[in-house]
Amino acid sequence: MGMFAKPGAGAVSPAVKPKSDPAPRKQAAAGPAPMGIFKNVKTARPKNDGEFIKPGHYALRLDLTKADRDRKQIPYCKIEATVIAVIDDNLGHAHRVGDEVVQIFKYDSDYFDSEIQAFCAGVLGLNPEEMTEEAVEAIFCGDNPLAGFPVEMKAYNITLKDNRDFTRVKWIRLIPATEMLELDATVQERFWPGGGLRRLAEVESQQQG
Repeated sequence: MGMFAKPGAGAVSPAVKPKSDPAPRKQAAAGPAPMGIFKNVKTARPKNDGEFIKPGHYALRLDLTKADRDRKQIPYCKIEATVIAVIDDNLGHAHRVGDEVVQIFKYDSDYFDSEIQAFCAGVLGLNPEEMTEEAVEAIFCGDNPLAGFPVEMKAYNITLKDNRDFTRVKWIRLIPATEMLELDATVQERFWPGGGLRRLAEVESQQQG
């Protein structure tokens, strides 16, 4: 299956939660791409580096997961999310509630496979070696199946050999919607308008039942 092809029947891994329309969806643009760029995900060494994300500990709402090409036609994968709560504000230097954050995984990076592996395994609650090409394609090449889901993420700086700081990102887990129902009703309506969070919690209950 190509990088941007929408998975057909049976292509979506059982680990990928079904969409529930808890929040407005962004459309992931489709286009041509090389075959099998996720083939090494299963054997990648766990590592996850971030771009455009400030150090801190957050609860986020996933807004978009998509694969695309840049102007040089090099494939990349992109995650967009919105900050719902700040668990640790990194001494006042973290994002604020409502900020939109972005992480990009570049296909020409040496760490493309391990970055994709770490994100998908983290949000799906799997071991990195359990990730498959089909599951990753379902997330990044499907109909934005994780849109609206709350997720926990932590970002922190490391110092490279040349003494530059680099932000490393760890996607920890999908947060159960029932846990997010403890938020104030105005916060729920802000980030999941029209009762979207409650509908998401109902989907979770059906899956667990």
